[in-house]
Parts: sequence; structure tokens; C-alpha cells
Amino acid sequence: RARRKRTATVSCYVDSVQPASARLVLRPFPETRRASLKLSELDVGAELRGAVVADVTANTAWVDVPVFHDGGRNHRRLRAALRRLPKGVALETQRVKSADTTRVLRVGDELDRVYVRRPMPESGRLEVGLEPVDAAAL
Repeated sequence: RARRKRTATVSCYVDSVQPASARLVLRPFPETRRASLKLSELDVGAELRGAVVADVTANTAWVDVPVFHDGGRNHRRLRAALRRLPKGVALETQRVKSADTTRVLRVGDELDRVYVRRPMPESGRLEVGLEPVDAAAL
């Protein structure tokens, strides 16, 4: 009786094509953070998935993110501020939108990814952005 060797499945993408040898160069997708994080575990630039726009004010979109407050009995999801929007993105509450606006954020919109801009575990606050950010750039 032959034993089967268990192998792990790895998701990857085509990084480049080598025409001379007709080979594909594959790279694994970068690992994403687990679904449930504590605010104190976040670093600037960390990618978060599964965010939903919960509220929109004049200059800020409030986003429910899969991050929880640290300690205590209050184990609830965190609502993060999304303030600095990239070019081409506007809030539904803005009266004047740019001519190059390609996306308008509304309550209930699901965001594919958001990136941590400023984690503030002492105060229990979090600021996120739609574009990757580097700690040195802030």
C-alpha cells in the first residue's frame, strides 16, 4: 500500500515570462494578515481586507475594519477614519466633485483593501487609507 505525501496548496501569479526558454517565473502571493487583529498588533502600512463603509460625513468616511480593541470586556470591531482620499475618489457627501472622479464612496460600500496609516492603541483610534503607505512617508 503506497502512502500519499500531503502537499500544501500555494496560490501564485506569473511574475515574468522567459521567451528564450518558454518558461514562466511564478511567485507566491504575499501572505495577508489574519481576519481578526488587535489594534496594538498593527503596523503602519499593514493591509486590511473586509472593510465596509459604515458612515460618511463631510470630510471623512468611517469604515468598519476587522480589527478589535485591546483588552477589556468590550470586544467589538473598530471603526476607522478614512480621511485622505486618492485622486479620483470622492465622498458621497461632497457637494463639488472633481471632473476626474471615478469612484464615489457611499455607506455600505465594500472596500477590497485598506491600509493602516496611523494606529493609535492608547486612544483606541485608527486611521486608514486606500493606498499603500510607508512609515517613512508619514
